[in-house]
Amino acid sequence: MILKSGYSRMLITPEKSMYLAGYDKREQKSMGVHDELYASCLIFQCAGKKLVLISMDILGVDEILSYKIKKAISDFDKSIGMGCIFVFATHTHSGPSTVFYGRKTYDEEYCDFIASRCRDAFIMAMGDAKDSVILSNTMNIYGIASKRNIHKIEENDEGIKCTILKIKRNGYNTMLINFPCHMTVLNENNLLYSKDMVYGLQDALCKRGMFNLLYANGAAGDISTRFYRKDASFAEVNRLGAIFADQILSACDYNKLSADDILFKKTGFLLKYKRNLTDSEKDAKRDEIKRHISKIGDMRLKRDMESALLILNRPDKNFDNIFGIVKMGNDYFKKVEIQYALMGRIAFIGIPFEIYYSTGERIKDILKMKYGCDTVFLLGYCGGYFGYLPPESDFSSICYETIACPFEKDGEGKLFSAVENL
Repeated sequence: MILKSGYSRMLITPEKSMYLAGYDKREQKSMGVHDELYASCLIFQCAGKKLVLISMDILGVDEILSYKIKKAISDFDKSIGMGCIFVFATHTHSGPSTVFYGRKTYDEEYCDFIASRCRDAFIMAMGDAKDSVILSNTMNIYGIASKRNIHKIEENDEGIKCTILKIKRNGYNTMLINFPCHMTVLNENNLLYSKDMVYGLQDALCKRGMFNLLYANGAAGDISTRFYRKDASFAEVNRLGAIFADQILSACDYNKLSADDILFKKTGFLLKYKRNLTDSEKDAKRDEIKRHISKIGDMRLKRDMESALLILNRPDKNFDNIFGIVKMGNDYFKKVEIQYALMGRIAFIGIPFEIYYSTGERIKDILKMKYGCDTVFLLGYCGGYFGYLPPESDFSSICYETIACPFEKDGEGKLFSAVENL
């Protein structure tokens, strides 16, 4: 069976100043462009079916934007159902915050612009489709990322797993890189549009002749550059990006894969929201966090807990205005949908949460056992942007992720059950 692939990318950098996403401390609008933001599209065609992957240089993709993009593509090509299209984000903290429905900064015109650009990227990728050979590799990346809720890097640090698909087409390559990490070197003081460390990676790859890259973030909930970045500069973005690129390009243990069909599935489940805290409960939680901060010596860990304090200053959730809300008695639940595709022995699963690295590894193990997959691409920030989903055991301690999590502590378990039922 012949496998074809096509690649393209389209600019989605806002043409005007907008508020930036990712940091509660940052209150100013953007003041220019350091590097352009893109929507990158990679398509696979096999047995008359198409798998469409779209990665965007923004913080996340909510359900409204995901729907707009999928509809724009499926309206253009009636042979593609929405379940065949995976829309996800690189999770840059230097992109516009105007893409999230319901927020004060929401800009519908800009979201419609993104949807049209994603459709155009799809059209160009289809025109670029050529016979392809696909090779895969899973390797450990060292020196740029680690678990962030620790006090130091362990001496026997085993690195963070990165899954790579190299697509060879008529003498030139396209790469799909799936790496779970908050690729954030820049902080709230940056006011320039940027892909952040994805830019550093892409720039280093381009200098070595690898021009076609689609970056997919993964189970990045507790993984970051915290203990490796020296400062919050663009020079550091380039330094860490080059370290990442060097390791990818030096890898040689690629396995040739084949595909004779593409299978699509999806599953859904409900997650219960935490109720809004009362003012007295917020005050008690602030006092608890402050006591915890006073015992922390590492300034990097303190920074996270100070961010947790800012979460308590956010407005209470208006549950009745949340898209996909389900009310049962006095409780509110979120309807969650998980996408899945199997192409030969390669699996793709879209996760609309920020899940922990350990959660992602277990999901991969479930899929490998269930479907006999050799390679699993876990696409984070995909098809929705629902927030953190930490392991239940972490709710017994104080950490940024559990405070930011909008759901009850049984969320990870329900996610595992849903994946097992795919």
